[in-house]
Amino acid sequence: MPPVYRRHRKRAVLSYLLMIVLTAGVLLFVCWLKMSSDYAEDPVILTSETSLEKPVQSDPFEKIEPLACGLDPELPMVALTFNDCVTDLTPSLLETLVTYGCEATFYTVGYLAENQPDIFHRLVESGMEIGNHSYSHKQLVGLSFEDASAQFGDTQKLFDGFSGNAGTAKTVRPPYGRQDETVQEAAEAYGLPVVLWSVDPQDAAAKTPEELCEKVMTEAEDGDIIVLHDGLDNTLNALPSLLEQLKNAGFQVTTVEKLFASHGYGLKPGFCYDRLP
Repeated sequence: MPPVYRRHRKRAVLSYLLMIVLTAGVLLFVCWLKMSSDYAEDPVILTSETSLEKPVQSDPFEKIEPLACGLDPELPMVALTFNDCVTDLTPSLLETLVTYGCEATFYTVGYLAENQPDIFHRLVESGMEIGNHSYSHKQLVGLSFEDASAQFGDTQKLFDGFSGNAGTAKTVRPPYGRQDETVQEAAEAYGLPVVLWSVDPQDAAAKTPEELCEKVMTEAEDGDIIVLHDGLDNTLNALPSLLEQLKNAGFQVTTVEKLFASHGYGLKPGFCYDRLP
């Protein structure tokens, strides 16, 4: 091939490569401008605590006028909660709480209340706080929004029908304490905050009432939410001693709603809480 043709071909190749580089540069510049514009409209700063799957939530607490509720916010207090209500042991739990001048929140399963409406009525009439613990106590994580919502909604309707709104649940606790964004959205649809716990003595595994009490007293601090379970003989037998020990340690034992309200905090639907801030 003559040298002149080789030079022309070399120039053509270089011109083609240069055109590719310039085109790529223009495309990258346009993309950079678009990203800069998007950032200016809705900046997202990633930190070690930022979720890429869920936007950062706003302040979960609504500031309200503190309610007296018969409690002294200057003194330590804990919220006592029972899961898996109602059972044959619920009346005995109520009797013990009343005897010691304490209150608790009973997270009630819809079908259990439906099977024993008389015990549910006694729970409502006792003045204790009712919580929504789903209708069938099934694992909610992994369900669709519609199915998770039905678990909460069917339970709310059942409680309303039984008690004429007197026993309507104000908070929800998903079974096993497991929740995700879909579960929170389902709770929000019914105006329900999600309440978990900060002290779990594992009462189902405790060998003796003394062991259960020791675990609670070792962990409990002002503002904690304690979780126990209805239907366990060991828990029922431990309750008198536990309440006495808590009171002797200076704790006021109350419900979830009163724990927060007495400190001027209102809970927002769909947000998750496990203790006082």
